[in-house]
Amino acid sequence: MKYKALLPLMLSAVLSASQYDDGEVFFFQKGCTSCHGNEGQGLHEFPRLANQKAKDLRKKLNAYRDDLIKTPQASIMTGYAKNLAPKEMEAIIEYLSNFKKVESGQRYDDSYEAWGDGGS
Repeated sequence: MKYKALLPLMLSAVLSASQYDDGEVFFFQKGCTSCHGNEGQGLHEFPRLANQKAKDLRKKLNAYRDDLIKTPQASIMTGYAKNLAPKEMEAIIEYLSNFKKVESGQRYDDSYEAWGDGGS
């Protein structure tokens, strides 16, 4: 009986992990990486989104969706925000606000051996 109190907690953790994974998929599918980079780090004049507060991300996305921001960048973001379903928006917010960089071990094949005169 005493474990019944833990069930909602465990369920919310599982749902949150699922929403995080969905958010990662949507972030790439919806083209967010074009301006904000593969890790939400921001590119050129486009801001970093990774690890920003969820409430700030939600406020900005809603403002773009509702066409409340009038800047040159907003003309780009408005179209993206308007095409997000509420579930997609919340998943992307979950992903970005809890972003974890994944290190993937060896990045280069260092087993290559050069021999000869370099192919000339």
